[in-house]
Amino acid sequence: MSKIIESESDLDKMLSECSRIFVLFYASWCPYSQRFLPIFEKYTKNDEKNSCRVLTDEIESCAENYSIKVVPTVIFFKNGKIAKRLDGIAGIGLNEKQFVEMIDSCKISDGKIKILIDGPYLVSGAIPLAKEKVVADQDGIPIKWERVEEYPIQETYALCRCGQSKNKPYCDGTHTKIGFDGTETADRKNYIDQAEAIKGPNLIMIDAENYCATARFCHRAGGTWKLTEKSDDPKLKEIAIEEACDCPSGRLVALDKNTGKPIEPKFEPSISLTEAPYRKISGPLWVKGNIPIESANGTMYEKRNRVTLCRCGKSKNKPFCNGTHFSIGFKDGDPSIE
Repeated sequence: MSKIIESESDLDKMLSECSRIFVLFYASWCPYSQRFLPIFEKYTKNDEKNSCRVLTDEIESCAENYSIKVVPTVIFFKNGKIAKRLDGIAGIGLNEKQFVEMIDSCKISDGKIKILIDGPYLVSGAIPLAKEKVVADQDGIPIKWERVEEYPIQETYALCRCGQSKNKPYCDGTHTKIGFDGTETADRKNYIDQAEAIKGPNLIMIDAENYCATARFCHRAGGTWKLTEKSDDPKLKEIAIEEACDCPSGRLVALDKNTGKPIEPKFEPSISLTEAPYRKISGPLWVKGNIPIESANGTMYEKRNRVTLCRCGKSKNKPFCNGTHFSIGFKDGDPSIE
């Protein structure tokens, strides 16, 4: 169920925290609002963090601020500003077809990462950027990710790829001064064509070693591979799935043994800088949510729910990370790794 806004400041907070959000303005006394409410909930139930509703008879100031003359009305905000609105018609309201068309027109279709020749990653489409760190147990084995910072939303920005920028994570042009060689060397075969399958009694684990970013979540409890082989134990199966889903590069993908469908975390399109304080190193860019990645030559890489892009500049599998940041002790200046 979408969040119910309780005050004007509550709505302001939502708009500042969400890069994209649908807001329904409706009224308890309005039959057209009550008829439309289930439609709104139906199409936003899988995107609850990016939807909310304002009961205008309780928060009149919100309706005034956004010139709501007829309820129901839906407004789509992007980076805190009105990007599109669907105003209800007096005596008619709104229907399902209108809302579906609105949703389709507001989808992030222009967001992508463009790799520049021997240069940075050019990110467009207001893709959120955050920082996440690896949390390890007392034995130095990663157990979870923790989000520690979110960067201001920008329509476009350039992320350092050479590893030498003095303004990390952003590019400052250093790649031109050092003669950075950003030649892309990664195999262009699809993920599944580079992978092997480990078949356990109740789980299948797909493994494409070329994508390994040495995040080491697969080391817990004896390792993902052994856990898969013992997946007739529900607890061990659950841990194997957790480890695969925590793998930022998508090297490991768990499949349901009965359906053959991948068991994947649900990600909105976003990018995270990764840090491993327990190893005192900075990691790759964690790209989530099927963001299109365009090669410097204009061709597109396979869309995937999660991949990691090199930002130390030394990977032998560019643009993807191959774990070299660990061997060279890459640091981006984050206080947690100094």
